Amino acid sequence: MERLYAFPTEELEQDGPYLTINLCIDQDDQSQEALRIQLENASKQAKKLIEEDLSEPSLAEPILAQLKGLAADYKALPQQARDLVFYIHASGIYYYHLFERVPAFEFVADYPALSPVLINNQLHNHFHLLKLSRGKIKLYEVYGDQLQPVTLEGKDIPETMAEAVGTDYDPANITPPSTPASHAFHGHSDTSDERDKDREFYFKLVDDYIYQQYSKKYKLPLVLLALEENEVVFRKLSKNQYLEDQAIHSGNNFTDQQVENIVKESLRAQKEQELTNLKQRFQETSPEFKVKDSLDSLAQLAIAGRIEELILAKEYMPQGDFDPTGQYNEAGKGYRQQLIHQVLKTQGKVYLLDQDLLGDEFKIAARLRY
Repeated sequence: MERLYAFPTEELEQDGPYLTINLCIDQDDQSQEALRIQLENASKQAKKLIEEDLSEPSLAEPILAQLKGLAADYKALPQQARDLVFYIHASGIYYYHLFERVPAFEFVADYPALSPVLINNQLHNHFHLLKLSRGKIKLYEVYGDQLQPVTLEGKDIPETMAEAVGTDYDPANITPPSTPASHAFHGHSDTSDERDKDREFYFKLVDDYIYQQYSKKYKLPLVLLALEENEVVFRKLSKNQYLEDQAIHSGNNFTDQQVENIVKESLRAQKEQELTNLKQRFQETSPEFKVKDSLDSLAQLAIAGRIEELILAKEYMPQGDFDPTGQYNEAGKGYRQQLIHQVLKTQGKVYLLDQDLLGDEFKIAARLRY
């Protein structure tokens, strides 16, 4: 059983089938025993679904074999209040923590049901936050409206400049090729130029450490919380491809609670701006390049790879499905998950938003590439 962090990820892009189980944790009883019972009940429902929808034994048996271990391995799951979504494939069991509740369901198809992860990862909902100053760092994991300090791990942790570039520190093994073979730490009596060199050297150590220990492993976006002058220096030398273009400009002498408040306000403003931009793009698109509430047209356009952005109301569950040519079948099931999968497969973007944000204009719509 493997916890996933980044999205999209190759574990969910394999040839199917996949069994998806979206589990809503009982908020009144978060014990491991309660979790075991929930997993057992969900597994029973999922087993029935597999037997109904996967008639080919060669497809069903590997999923059923994995499913047997789900409830048995419940102790491997950390005790926490977050909901969980499991993706069960012949290659293993993968799961995400969810901070925003999505109604419980089981789903089996050639592809995973990605709506729970999309809802929880759209609009910068999950990332690492690096609080950076000239002489100290602190790392956080931000998930929705929750901010959790990360205990730094590994060897040669550059938590402070004094620890990282002291005279006993040997930087010979640092990855960046421009790192000097030795470095003497300059004190407050030294020139501004020397202290700037110390800062650059320290930031190189920080950049390499964060990438090797966290970004490379978890593949989460990295957001800086720093003074603008420090952001400029760090960004200029960083080799971390997960570093986000946008930073939060602020001082660093704050408690964790103050940092959380700063981040929440920054994210609130950023999400509002992103939603405004999304609506504006849709409104400014000419009529021939957008489609509203037409399930058959959307299916055909998705198959053709023409959907640039798909917007759905979270609450909207259209009936039907479509075949590989895009022919809509009203009697089928799973249209929403199928359409989401197809749009993502062709590098489109998908947004699941509250109907209140969309107003009465539509429940599902797309902006086209051409």
